[in-house]
Amino acid sequence: MHRQFGGIFVVILVVGTACGGGNGGSGSLSPTAPTTGSASTTTASSTTGTSPYGACAVTAASAAQTPSFTVQVIPLGDPLHGVFYKCIKVFGMSLLATESFPNDRLVWVATIAAEYLDNDEDGQPDDAAVNAALVNGHASMLLAQSEGESKVVGQHPSLDYMEHKQPQGADESTPNGSLGRGDASLEEVLHLIQNGGYGPAHPNLDPGNGNTYNLLTDAMDIARSGRFKIPPVPYPAAAWYSYDDASCDYACMAVEYFYWGLTTQLGGQGDFRASRCREIQNEWKPCTKAEFQTTDTKLYALLTNPAYNLPTRLPNGRYR
Repeated sequence: MHRQFGGIFVVILVVGTACGGGNGGSGSLSPTAPTTGSASTTTASSTTGTSPYGACAVTAASAAQTPSFTVQVIPLGDPLHGVFYKCIKVFGMSLLATESFPNDRLVWVATIAAEYLDNDEDGQPDDAAVNAALVNGHASMLLAQSEGESKVVGQHPSLDYMEHKQPQGADESTPNGSLGRGDASLEEVLHLIQNGGYGPAHPNLDPGNGNTYNLLTDAMDIARSGRFKIPPVPYPAAAWYSYDDASCDYACMAVEYFYWGLTTQLGGQGDFRASRCREIQNEWKPCTKAEFQTTDTKLYALLTNPAYNLPTRLPNGRYR
């Protein structure tokens, strides 16, 4: 399901369905359970620089810190008090959660974010420009117990300063979940990082607005056998990426395409579970790393270009 928050396009998954539509689609993957124990909790404070948007807003100073994964309670008087209850900051991202969102799931989603941004796990973000872009756009995960709660908090005027925000429900944030089976963290977190980080820092990774094109969208047009602003019915037989949700615009399609390509390249689709190929074949055909490299040569070349500092290891819920 897709939803517009304050003019910013975001994607909401409904449990059991893909971000882009049916048959197991792009239900995301978190292959292993986290090693983090019970989450510690403290009251949020702005000890690493102040922000007019509250203690959970990332600053340039806090964005340079290695994540601690301590759950911070939003204090009385904070701009987000009463909208969200707690948060974790991971480099340039804020992860905001309602009181009903379980702490272990908040830590889980934060861990996936840390692994994407610091893929070599040296305690620093892999790409300073990406991290700075996330800070500048106030990139935030909005974590709530249910889809309905996500809709309510996502449109609160206190969040209008956020250029990039991505909702996720507790029912799709399952630490023991896996490919399309209860956890969508790898997909939802990646959507936010692409929109708020990779795209602004590297124009050829930007999903764009449907009126400008780059290496990512050019590759997508080949994968779909045409430049379609809305999904064709049916797709050309030669297409290997066939996103079919009519509510998703061209830029949204590029976000989904980037997700499919990167997670396949990292071994997170058919290489992780053979049955995954059958589950996603209506939307994405080159489901293994080997098939992806030989089928989608344009996207493969883009995602493996060292200039973009993209992850080379699939997040697994264990950071440092």
